[in-house]
Amino acid sequence: MVKMQIEMATQKNDREMSRRRQDIDAEFRKMQSDIEDRYQQRKLKLDESLARMGLMERLVSQGLNVGAADASVLKTMLQQMTEQEYATTTDAMVKSRSEAQAGGNNLDTYRQAQADERQQQIEMTRLSAELMQAAKQPVAPIIVAALTCKHCSAEIQAKWRACPACGNPL
Repeated sequence: MVKMQIEMATQKNDREMSRRRQDIDAEFRKMQSDIEDRYQQRKLKLDESLARMGLMERLVSQGLNVGAADASVLKTMLQQMTEQEYATTTDAMVKSRSEAQAGGNNLDTYRQAQADERQQQIEMTRLSAELMQAAKQPVAPIIVAALTCKHCSAEIQAKWRACPACGNPL
């Protein structure tokens, strides 16, 4: 009876392992298929981009040779090509590009703030110099009354307890 239970448990484990193997194999094949599909899509996009770049290169070369194109035309074409590339890209790439543009705008804002800060410092320095100039007045002489002993009129200091000349307590 024990032997039969062991055999049944073994068969059950074998069936479970076989089922799990099939599930894992099916999942692996699905993932492999998804990866292959994404690879093919990216390869197709890359081929399209390369073809578009080759066409643009020929157009720009001919335009420059003939004199019909200048730097502004080239800049416009490059911007449009970039927009076209980003229109067919992933959300992560679009987000990265947006962050880069925002960073460029932030840099311009930072530079303007630095210029404003420098102007503020120049103004504060000018005002400080004016205040210092206005505060310059002739200094009135300071008269310090000398302390003298009541008994002998010798000069003494405030912290002394006795006069050094006559010896009387102060």
